[in-house]
This record gives sequence, C-alpha cells and structure tokens, in this order.
Amino acid sequence: MNRSPRIAALVVCALCSAAAQAVPVVYDFTGTGWINTYTGVGSATTTTNSVNFNGWVSIDVLAPGPDGTDGYTDLVYETAYDYSGWVQSDFFIDWGSGSFNPTAGPGILLFSDMYATTGYAGVYDQLYNREFYQSIDQATLTNFVSQATLNRQTSDISWLSDLSFDQSVGLAPDPNGNNGIQFSNYSYNLAGDHSGFQGTVLLTSLTARTTSVPEPVSLALFGLGVLGIGAVRRRLRT
Repeated sequence: MNRSPRIAALVVCALCSAAAQAVPVVYDFTGTGWINTYTGVGSATTTTNSVNFNGWVSIDVLAPGPDGTDGYTDLVYETAYDYSGWVQSDFFIDWGSGSFNPTAGPGILLFSDMYATTGYAGVYDQLYNREFYQSIDQATLTNFVSQATLNRQTSDISWLSDLSFDQSVGLAPDPNGNNGIQFSNYSYNLAGDHSGFQGTVLLTSLTARTTSVPEPVSLALFGLGVLGIGAVRRRLRT
C-alpha cells in the first residue's frame, strides 16, 4: 500500500492548523513620564520627572475569549476578563539610564497572572493587559513585586466592535483617550521598608511591527514539495 498520499494529507492538515494559530503581535512604543524610586526606608519615594521612554509590548491572544476557569464574560455590561487563559503579555521598558522586563523575584512564587480585560458598556472602550509576579524570600521574609500593565481606554465607543481582544489596534482614540503603561519592580520587608522603583509612561506612539507570515496554502504546498522530493529519492534508490 502506498502511504505517501495519506502522509501528505496529514502534513497538509498539520501545517494548515499551525498557520491558523494566533501570532503574537509586538508593539513598539515611545512616551514620556516619570520614575519613582524607593529610598529603602519606609515606603517613601523620590520622583524623577520628564523621562523619555521606549520599548515594546508583546500581546499573544491564546483563545477566542476567556477560558471559563478564571475568566468572565458579561453580555449585559459588555465586558470580559481573564487572569491566565486568554491573553499573554510581555513588556520591555527602557528609559536610557535603566530598563525593565517583569520577572519573578527570588524565593517562592506566591502569585502571578496575565490579566486581560476588554469592555465597552456604552460608556467606554478599553483594552487592558497586565503581566504580574509576586514572590517571597523565606530566609529574609522579603516580598518582591514585578509587574507592568498597558491600558488603552477611550470614551469613543466606536473604537471596538466586539468582546474579543483586538490585536489590530494601536492607541485608543480621543476624545478623552487614556493610553499608558504603569510598571513597578520593588521589594519590601516586615518593617515596611521598600526598595526599587515604579513608573508611568504616557504613550505618544504604539506601532505594531510588520511581520511576514506564510499563508496556509503556501505552507501546504511547501510540505507537499518536501514529500515529493523524498518519494523521488526513494524510487531512485530502488
């Protein structure tokens, strides 16, 4: 029995399925804002103003909507959110004298999430995504928090059209647009002494990188071509 056609069909199906999966979108951003630095004594901070920021945010939509275990959809108030199974995010923030990428701190990871929400209950349209980690070093009883959030919100309710997390849009439009990134990376001990920093970016641009993704048909033809070459080589050897 000639198994080549059956194998070819399986390869085509696999390639088409892989191509149908969501592709992470990476947004490059610029903005201005400030950094608050903890002094290491109490929770007081010093503030650095007029900081120029740049960096990127990666947004990967893993499912068509909240996965149901820790997610929620309300069709009356037209909002949806999920803590882990819907949208996965990653951040890189640079301000010249420093940079930041959220990551779990030392010790035991107490809590983490990839929170995402979208809502437009006739009042506002919003896309909000967060990468959050909290851990504890049991030896020193020191807690560590590392997180970043991107919030795009506007009272222009024509911006979004459904409850999906739309990867194709950039900054939320005016009127009353709110486009920013908030981030923090700090530790605190039992006495409440904080060390680290937190910051706010007021976005001036958020631009999706252009990527070339092979279409399913092209991938399928490529797979068939590879199988054909293999079949020809087998026949030449016999």
